[in-house]
Amino acid sequence: MINIGICDDENGFVLELRKNLLEYSMEKNVEIMIYPYNNSKDMLSDIEKGVNLDLIFLDIQLKEISGVEVGKKIRSNLENETIQIVFVSSIKNYAMQLFDLRPMNFLIKPINYDKTKFILDEYERLFCLNNSYFEYHIGKSVCKVNEQVILYFQSQAKKVHMYMRNDQVEFYDKLSEIMRRLKDKNFCMVHKSFIINMRYATEYKRDCVVMANGEVIPVSRAMKDNLNKKLLENR
Repeated sequence: MINIGICDDENGFVLELRKNLLEYSMEKNVEIMIYPYNNSKDMLSDIEKGVNLDLIFLDIQLKEISGVEVGKKIRSNLENETIQIVFVSSIKNYAMQLFDLRPMNFLIKPINYDKTKFILDEYERLFCLNNSYFEYHIGKSVCKVNEQVILYFQSQAKKVHMYMRNDQVEFYDKLSEIMRRLKDKNFCMVHKSFIINMRYATEYKRDCVVMANGEVIPVSRAMKDNLNKKLLENR
């Protein structure tokens, strides 16, 4: 399922885009949950409460606060890097203002079905095609989680802490064994105590990596070549 938010104070646009999304859902047999908003306050409130929006179509020219400011609140105030933002506007000259907000795309109104389909096809290609699951044990229970929602693993003593988009669990395991079992090529061991998912790395520094949740993960000298190799492979 893809949870999609539409934030625009023009109700006609919201209804038209909703129709496009439902048409895509029927054509591609993809389950889509649509969250329509006529103001940014309600959307930001839902995100703060834990509503897990995967993708939002965000109008730049909202009346009470610009979409650019809403994007800043999502990225900076709420520290959310996982929501994919598609900015929409009837004006073209916003590109430089949007660069720091790391949007997925920028579309000019009106948005017809072909434009909607292009965005959703791209979202599926980037975020939905990998349905690899990571299995781990807690007590006698075998648990599994989609690898795409994992940010990083941290080893402390004999336990491993697994940090995900909206959760954290701990279990007994070894990072070397975890690395062997992971199928997604975006995972990289950067330190004897850390494995990161490079999808959620927002900044690479000389001796550390900044993750989407704000955590700074150390990169050891022994693992630096391994990280650089992964960066080249994933270009």
